[in-house]
Amino acid sequence: MSARDAETTLSLTDVSITETQPGSDGQGGFGLAVYDGGTLTVERGSMIANRDIGVLVDGTDTAVTLTDVTVAQMQPGIQGTRGWGLAVQSGASLAVIRAVISDVFDVGAFAFDAELTLQNVRITNIAERDCTTSGTCPGEVDWVSGMGLAALNNSTVELGFVEVELATQCGIIASPSPLATGDTSGLTLMIADSAVYTSAIGFCDQATNLQPDAGLYLDPMTNDVTVQETSFAAPPLAAFLE
Repeated sequence: MSARDAETTLSLTDVSITETQPGSDGQGGFGLAVYDGGTLTVERGSMIANRDIGVLVDGTDTAVTLTDVTVAQMQPGIQGTRGWGLAVQSGASLAVIRAVISDVFDVGAFAFDAELTLQNVRITNIAERDCTTSGTCPGEVDWVSGMGLAALNNSTVELGFVEVELATQCGIIASPSPLATGDTSGLTLMIADSAVYTSAIGFCDQATNLQPDAGLYLDPMTNDVTVQETSFAAPPLAAFLE
């Protein structure tokens, strides 16, 4: 299901979207996709066993609010792409209130040059695609997957009562994109009352990729944030979403 342009406003209640498939060109298969200024609200919804991305929010002034939702059992696209839970990018905003994101590939929740708010959200069991370890993922270079939440580039990400567990790489990563051009000083990550459990790396702070004046702002990493059973050696990331 998709909504496109500023003239489109959708409101969905008690909706179930399952086992979507790509088009004849092999692209897509998203559970929900909102583009180019569209607006969507969902109350009580499930996106199960869809392809590529469970919920995609893309474009300036695009706004989506999800309340009481489940995104689970995601599958990569036909061409092997992604298998993500949530993605918001390119000036869009996504607010998620009371949700479970589970059994996805690569990334549970992804923000790139966008606004993302998660409240009372559990992200669990984020796996790597087979092509990641073999280096054969289409259109990607040295992609490090298996991340619970990725806050990238000039994004503003706010987390409250968020649990991340069983991420095969980083529970949470904050980084500018190595592919970015121009200013990347606007990355803001605010965390309160949240936790990362049983992930290979608890919190990956890629601040070393920034210039000294880039102004990475992490506020506050010590406000009731716990990281358990993890180490803190962050791997470099070579490529993000194309």
